[in-house]
Amino acid sequence: MLDNSNFGNVAISIGLLIYDSQLVGHVGLRNKIIEIAEELNIPYDKNILGKLDEAVDRYEDYYETYDKAYFPSKGVRFHGVYTLYTDDMLEYKNMTPFSGLFGSFEGVIPLSNRFSMLPSIHGRILLGRNIPFSKMNIMGGDIMEQYLPYQLPFAGTARVELMRNSLLIGGLKFRQRIGNIHYLTVNTNYALSSNKIRHIFKEETMLGCAVTYGIDSMFGPLEATLNYTNHSDKLGFYINLG
Repeated sequence: MLDNSNFGNVAISIGLLIYDSQLVGHVGLRNKIIEIAEELNIPYDKNILGKLDEAVDRYEDYYETYDKAYFPSKGVRFHGVYTLYTDDMLEYKNMTPFSGLFGSFEGVIPLSNRFSMLPSIHGRILLGRNIPFSKMNIMGGDIMEQYLPYQLPFAGTARVELMRNSLLIGGLKFRQRIGNIHYLTVNTNYALSSNKIRHIFKEETMLGCAVTYGIDSMFGPLEATLNYTNHSDKLGFYINLG
C-alpha cells in the first residue's frame, strides 16, 4: 500500500497538442511515484502505478508539424497544459492546492522560399495563493524551457527572470535564409505580467528585441545573438553552440 505522506507534490496535467494537423489530447499525472517509492523502499502496486507512469510518458511527448527541428520553413506548434499542484488531492504542503494554465503557439509563415515570418504567443497563469518560487513564472532566452520547466522564451534577455503570477508574451520573428545553411533572424517580444489576470494590461510590461546570425550545421544550430530589453536598458550578447 502506498503512503502518500512520504511523497512530494503531484501535478495533474491535461495537455492538448497538434500532431500531423490533428489535435491530440493527453491526461497525465505528472509525478515520479515509482522512482520515489523505489528510492525510499516503499512498497507499491506496479500494476496501478505503472499505468500512471505510462500516462506521464505520453504527456511528456513533444509533437509538432514543423518540417525541421530547428530553422523550420513551415508548420505550427501548439501546446496547452492545465496543472494542479497537490500533495494528496486535498492539500499542498498543508495549504490549499494551486493550479497553473499554460499555453503556447508558434508558427511559420513562408513569404518566399527564403524569407519567413514567425509569430508566437506564450502564456502561463497561476491560480491560487502561497505559490512557491520553484513553481512561479519565469522567462528569458530564445528556447522554451531551456533551463527550467515552463520557462517562456523572451528575446530581450538570455538570463532567467522571475515574473508575476500571470505572464503573457507575444513575439514576431523575421528570418532570412542566406545560401543553404545561413540564417539572419530579427526577433521582437512584448511581455505583460501581473499578479492577477484581470490586471494583465495594467501592471508590468517589457519590450525585447534581438538580432541573430545562425548556421544550421551538422553539429546542430550555431548562433550568435545581440539582444536588448527596456527592463534593464542594456545590450546583451550570447552564443549558442548546438
